[in-house]
Amino acid sequence: SEGNPCKAYGALGIMRQPTHLHITWQDDNTLKMEADFGTQTRVFHFGPPLRPGQMSYVGGRYLPGDELKVSAPAGVQPSLQGYSAAAWNAMGGRGAIEKGGSLKVVTTRLTSGYYWKNGLPYTANAVLTEQFRVMELPDAGEAPFESGRLLLTPLRDDDPKFVQMTLAHELTHKAFFSSRPWIYEGLAHFAQALYRERQDGRQAALDYMGLHRAALLQAETPSAPTTVSSSSSSKAASPDPHSLQPLVTTFEEVFYRSKAVYVWWMLRDMIGDDALKKALAAYQPEHDREPTYMQHLIEAHAKRDVGWFFDDWIYRDRGLPDFRVLSVYPSKTSQAGYLVTITVENLGGAGTEVPVTLHIEGGEVTKRVVVHGHATGVIRITVPSTPQEVVVNDGSVPEIDMTNNTFKITGLSK
Repeated sequence: SEGNPCKAYGALGIMRQPTHLHITWQDDNTLKMEADFGTQTRVFHFGPPLRPGQMSYVGGRYLPGDELKVSAPAGVQPSLQGYSAAAWNAMGGRGAIEKGGSLKVVTTRLTSGYYWKNGLPYTANAVLTEQFRVMELPDAGEAPFESGRLLLTPLRDDDPKFVQMTLAHELTHKAFFSSRPWIYEGLAHFAQALYRERQDGRQAALDYMGLHRAALLQAETPSAPTTVSSSSSSKAASPDPHSLQPLVTTFEEVFYRSKAVYVWWMLRDMIGDDALKKALAAYQPEHDREPTYMQHLIEAHAKRDVGWFFDDWIYRDRGLPDFRVLSVYPSKTSQAGYLVTITVENLGGAGTEVPVTLHIEGGEVTKRVVVHGHATGVIRITVPSTPQEVVVNDGSVPEIDMTNNTFKITGLSK
């Protein structure tokens, strides 16, 4: 556009392109970031420390600290990279909350430029606000990690579907704000799962969410696992009470991103797309003063009690479920048909509604059953042909052990 390719290499452009970053301290108060995309250098200027934000443990909300004051020195001319003021935002460090934070950078005095090379413009009046966090990069096969406006992904060739998923995440952030991380970040990842479903079907969405499962399972695994056995069943180990992370108060990314994406998917499966869309459309962040606000919105539009679900997954951290098919009783109803009674046991502490699939000769039937923590649920399915196998959970519910989810039905004549 305008025959000026350099306009795609401004501060807003280079942070949206695949690039390598080399970050060093220029002096005690100046951080230098060199990007190989366009061979550009950004400089972050630090001032006096800001008053840090605080966590309100009663309401489960983050109270922000002082705002970063941006004032470019006299005589600073507009440029591609502009003038960037920076400050550290600290949080945590009390009780069991690990001390952490982020780097906030506000950039002004920019020349006009483009977000991408295709010419999507921004003006010289643009103000760029960024939040950077330090984190351990995942392995190439794991899910991408986001840090503020920076999305860290495995090095790979450009894939249109991958780009579309990334845009779904960012557009959700633009369209839906909440001060609660499990809502704000969880919905953005949920939007990516929905987009994968739209691209390639439900299984593709479940495979995407499965990328989050290993990290979540590790986070929810007790530090000293114990199993309580009885003559008929065994109970999965309960979470370490010192590592509990309710979604309403957590600052751990694996919970407000990876666990939250499953929570939103399970809610959608339970209440349906229409009710969930209406609840989210009714959400007003300025009215979200109590942790139960979202629960009440969903119940109002779904006409269904979900308090037990919020208690297990959001208000408390009861770990993950662990389903198994406890028993299957098929009884003949006609020459070829059967009524199949299936009992599902949950050895874990968190309850949810889980899909149960009955494979039969020539097809399959899927129904859903609510199974609370350390309890059982019963479902009856009528089928027109010989039942062969029962599978509980299609991957839409994160659980401790998925190796015990299948039950083979034998001894029936066809």
